[in-house]
Amino acid sequence: MSIEFSEIYNKIKKQLPAIDLLNDIKSCSLKDIRFITKTSNLEQKDILYVGKASQLENIKSNKNLGNFIIYNDSNENVDGSFTNIAEVKDEEDLYTAFNLIKDMFVKDMKVSNPASTLLKSLAQGKGLKYLLKIGAETLNNPVILIDANFSIISYSNNKHISDEIWSKNIQTGYCSYEFIAEVQKLKSVRNSPSNNEPFIVTCDASPIKRVVSKVMLNSKFIGYLLLLECGDTITEDHLELFKVLNSAITEELKNNSLYGNIKGLKYENLIYDLLEGKIDSEEIARERMKNAEFSFGVNLFVLTISLSEYSAKSTQGRNLKENIEKLLIASKSVFYKEDIVILVDMKDNKINDKDFITKIEGFLQDNNLKAAISSKFSRLIELNNNYLDSKKALDISKSLNRTNNFIKYDDYKFYALLGNISGDIKKYCHPAVLKLIEFDKSNSTDYFETLKTFLINNQNTNLTSERLFIHRNTLNYRIAKIKEIIGLELKDSEEIFNISYTYKLLEFLGYKSLNWTEK
Repeated sequence: MSIEFSEIYNKIKKQLPAIDLLNDIKSCSLKDIRFITKTSNLEQKDILYVGKASQLENIKSNKNLGNFIIYNDSNENVDGSFTNIAEVKDEEDLYTAFNLIKDMFVKDMKVSNPASTLLKSLAQGKGLKYLLKIGAETLNNPVILIDANFSIISYSNNKHISDEIWSKNIQTGYCSYEFIAEVQKLKSVRNSPSNNEPFIVTCDASPIKRVVSKVMLNSKFIGYLLLLECGDTITEDHLELFKVLNSAITEELKNNSLYGNIKGLKYENLIYDLLEGKIDSEEIARERMKNAEFSFGVNLFVLTISLSEYSAKSTQGRNLKENIEKLLIASKSVFYKEDIVILVDMKDNKINDKDFITKIEGFLQDNNLKAAISSKFSRLIELNNNYLDSKKALDISKSLNRTNNFIKYDDYKFYALLGNISGDIKKYCHPAVLKLIEFDKSNSTDYFETLKTFLINNQNTNLTSERLFIHRNTLNYRIAKIKEIIGLELKDSEEIFNISYTYKLLEFLGYKSLNWTEK
């Protein structure tokens, strides 16, 4: 908590125009304001002193004075060397200035107070992972939350854990029986308080100090919150803030119905680690899945629901998460980087099932959302790559101005491939299509769109004429004319493929007259 002298001066100047600087402003962060007294140490550079010029008479020769706002109660000019000094013209203004500045410090304290930050993040519904992250940043030490059975619920991943024992526990997702047995023997654990009051735990196995606080939900003990001294030395101030963090986490667990069963949180931590690429062993991933008490097979998909443009409040976002899990029975979901990321276990053919698609599209439409589903995969450690694929499909769909709200990555693989091509992509276009574009420009025709629709509908004249709202005879005339222009009969499958991918390529390049409609 600190405020620059220049910020304070500018604030006062707006309400007290008569205040003037007596030297050039120097950058200086101030932490408090005090009246000048006989015992004041006026060399403290982080304190702003308020008083009268006569109180400085005996220290004019001192060259290390700090920051001042004074009322000149004598006829002499104020002399001496100061970091910063300003003068008011009226004694009453001195007290007005003091009150204004004190209000600034009080406001800054409320905004900057770490406990306030934690409570604010709780009120915003940003979730357990975010609370632990903020707590670790503020305490400058890693924080871990475990349940009563010593399984890892969640942890802060923004502070390095130099404690090898807990680093291993996090990697496996739970504490071994041997570890638990040794912990239970510790006197500090056996004699620990029955409430959430922090207590210190040390053991011979690690020199790192640990502060532990019990997490109590509705007066029931459900787990432990740990603070590891891997960064700053833990002080009494840390302990007070640690208690605030415990209270914030307890409220989060209480307010979120998903946390009713504390064990349900273990899968969140597993999915976060998979998304961050922190697990490279399928065996460990599967073992942690079992420990999290859910069982997925090898028919895996990632469904990503983008929340980047979602306007509802975060509490409604929680309901979205719950509702989608009800819709997808064999699924587990987390909030991740403005998305709801859902790991789904289902049979491959269900992705193309009309009833399934109708339900998903209806849900997304009702909530004004877009979602993309990845290709099928079988290994948990492939979750991150498939999440990135689903995100890519969302981005491509947006760039192509697609209106459908349920997107399959498999339908966008060709566009994803184009994104990896360097140089002029237009050179890969089939010349027949480019010839049609030039003909349309010169003759005000629409053969480009006609051929596109004809190919989309597998060269079915009835469907094509219906889509284009033209008579079948008119279509036949156009197709004959198109064949004449491009010099092709449209019978060779390879030729048709090359023409079809050119349409997609031009759409990817943003050809303005294209409106490629998905079947």
